[in-house]
Amino acid sequence: MEETRLAVLIDFENIAAGTEKEGLGRFDVEVLMNRVKDKGRILVAKSYGDWGRFARFKQSLLAANVTMMELTSHGMQDKNRADIAMVVDALELAYTKPYIDTFVLVSGDSDFTPAVLKMRELDKRVIGVGTRGSTSRLLIQACDEFIFYDSLVRRPAPEVRAPSGAPQRFTILLEALAGMQRENPEPALASVVKTSILRKYPDFSESDLGFGSFARFLEAAQEAGVVRVFRDQKSGGYRVDLPENRGEARTAEPRAAAPAEAPAPAPTGAWVDTYLPAGTEGIVAALKAAGLGPVSAPVRMGLLEALVALVDERKRKRRRIDGVTAVDELLKRLRRTLPDMPRQLIQDQISVLLAAGQLLHKDGTPIRKEGAQFTLTRTAEGLNKAIVEQYLHALAAAATAMPDNSVLAGFLFGDPTRTRDVEEARAWIAAAALAEDEESLLLVAEDGPAAAPADLDDLDALLEVGGGTSFDDMLVFEDPPAAAPAPAPAPAPEPEATADAGDAKKRRRRKPKRGDAPSPAAEPEAAAPEAPPALDDGDALLDALLVED
Repeated sequence: MEETRLAVLIDFENIAAGTEKEGLGRFDVEVLMNRVKDKGRILVAKSYGDWGRFARFKQSLLAANVTMMELTSHGMQDKNRADIAMVVDALELAYTKPYIDTFVLVSGDSDFTPAVLKMRELDKRVIGVGTRGSTSRLLIQACDEFIFYDSLVRRPAPEVRAPSGAPQRFTILLEALAGMQRENPEPALASVVKTSILRKYPDFSESDLGFGSFARFLEAAQEAGVVRVFRDQKSGGYRVDLPENRGEARTAEPRAAAPAEAPAPAPTGAWVDTYLPAGTEGIVAALKAAGLGPVSAPVRMGLLEALVALVDERKRKRRRIDGVTAVDELLKRLRRTLPDMPRQLIQDQISVLLAAGQLLHKDGTPIRKEGAQFTLTRTAEGLNKAIVEQYLHALAAAATAMPDNSVLAGFLFGDPTRTRDVEEARAWIAAAALAEDEESLLLVAEDGPAAAPADLDDLDALLEVGGGTSFDDMLVFEDPPAAAPAPAPAPAPEPEATADAGDAKKRRRRKPKRGDAPSPAAEPEAAAPEAPPALDDGDALLDALLVED
């Protein structure tokens, strides 16, 4: 599922006045932002007000990473300055930042209703936030969703309590999962849960808590009774749920079922890719046989993101990087997120990128050796698409039976719903193979039925194909073989008198050379000219030339 991208715009004077008027106490921006982070990733957060009047809130806004837009008061003429500034910024973001798909407007003022309707006309989702007693009903009806600030501060905390004796290190997991299930009560994928945790706590790392991977962290939380963990049948990865949210039909599933579906424990010290989806054993084996070192999509994307960051960092520091250095640096960087990952698997991913032509010289041409210095021009997602194409080419060459597209999408992209991407990639590869076959057939048709000689250096064979004369025959000057006498030509028709007269004039115009005998009045019929001497008779050829001179 694609992550929601948010822009949060706060009419601070309106919301701060509303909370105090309704007895909700001082406006708590942290509570608001934590709730909004359950919706998705916040890209823009701005608050509008006179910060000379609201100076006591500046530290909390700064801690929440909210940009404070200064609107200094000027008597009674600035009543709608914040409203207009918010509307202008909202429309600017809608037109210039098309990737922002959701706008959170924090205000209860009905003046924002036309702006909300315009944002929805631009295919943007609008979430309103305000107090229950001060918010216009017109604004509430215009929004796609409305959250009352009252419910955020009056809700018992935590909404879902951890079992007694559960370690405090699982509190973050429980909080994130509870927030996600307010939006969608279904069990969430493990990768989505971790993304939600990182939105609220960017410094979270399961390795700091003593776990080698996030999957191990979830398994420990299940043993403590904090969550339920089980395998997703499509993607093969973990799904996470709250224990009391599964209902009668779902709680009937025995708790031991999740470990039973997990892969058999590997030998001590061996690295296991726990994110590999179920049902991909055949294609993983085929890719291993092709030397591609296949890994699951979450592991692959983590490695590619680290590689892109490494190359960018080296570029900023004006330091070069090659394949060997990249592998060494990636081993260090992935030590926390992917501990014990074999060096060979990282090396295999670099080799696949090399074969796909993604490791480039400064001039943009692909490098040919892993020891050569390189740079990157594509993002991690773009590099992953190149690796996916290499995987699919190898599977097509191996004639491996493909699993369901949803399983293949889970392996290639980490998302079983991206079946369309799988279909497009496979169709592109099939079209390219068909084009190659058609080009080969066209070349055969142009060459004709005669086959070219196997060795183009064999000039005799080449000439025989062309005309039947060998190269040696062309070099030796020999008398041509006696040919059978040609049949006498048919008698030519009688020339016209005009033609005879013309020939006679030409003969009379010839001037006699010195020493020539006087020409008789009527010359006898000229004898047939002698055949030229053979080309290999040098003396005869010389005599003939001297006589003509």
